[in-house]
Amino acid sequence: MYAWSILEPPTPPGFRRLRLAQSWGWQHLLAGGDGPPLFLIHGLGGSHRDFLSLLPRLGQHFTCLAPDLPGFGLSAKPNASYSTDFFCQSLVELAEALGVARADWAGHSMGGQIVLWLAASRPERVGRVAAICPAGGHTAPEGVQRTLLWLLTYDDRFRFFHPRLLDLGLSHVFGQPYLGPDIWPGMAEIRSYNQAFWDTPQRPLLERALIRSAKGVLAHSLLGKLDGLASPVLLVEGQGDRVIPPRQTAALWEALPPGTQRVSLPGGHMPPYLEPERLAEVLLAFLRAEVDTVRPGGHTTSNP
Repeated sequence: MYAWSILEPPTPPGFRRLRLAQSWGWQHLLAGGDGPPLFLIHGLGGSHRDFLSLLPRLGQHFTCLAPDLPGFGLSAKPNASYSTDFFCQSLVELAEALGVARADWAGHSMGGQIVLWLAASRPERVGRVAAICPAGGHTAPEGVQRTLLWLLTYDDRFRFFHPRLLDLGLSHVFGQPYLGPDIWPGMAEIRSYNQAFWDTPQRPLLERALIRSAKGVLAHSLLGKLDGLASPVLLVEGQGDRVIPPRQTAALWEALPPGTQRVSLPGGHMPPYLEPERLAEVLLAFLRAEVDTVRPGGHTTSNP
């Protein structure tokens, strides 16, 4: 039997792991802290692990709830659409299971797209929203990305796979050299973790979830669809982001409601890993209604 414990990093003090039965299967959740509820939603190919460095600080002020979305991490990987609407409904179901009627939400990358759509389509469940390097700012399906998906995938599987391709993808997302020493010292651990995950018997299910989710991201532009969004929003962009083009972040910024805050941080597409202290400070300032007075490591602007 595969040693699944290798995929469970140490649990932060004051947090615990939960396994909840949902309509689509079992959901893994990391929960802890003290204060009002704050959901932390990971991106494409991510998991609760993406927020581990943030939880000790955020947990001092919020009850943090970091689930593995359906199809990812230690959660079940059902035969589902993996569309933005599917993820939103799964999060509503999770909140109901936890007895949370209304919460603040923070999402990274695809998770940022999901929480923005959740706030626009189900505003009664959302307080404040923080979107970190969010997807969804494209005006139309991205032709190059769709072509790449078509070339690399077939029938919910990769046409071919080699560990070097995984290394190349991680280098791109984390902004690290593909050849030569890593700039960020934690990169080796990330590579080992991801390789271990892809070596599990669940790899075909993970491939299906990853491919369908990527198609779902491209199929759901948020532009022109956020009229129902009334929650205060923080838009965090990563300087030198290789995944979300600046033009998409700018377009999303223009589509967000008056009063939206925009902060630029180092760390490319992965501030939760590369700049966790600065990101935690920005999130706490915004979520605690002090974002105008705290400007760590970047600039802060407000949408008039």
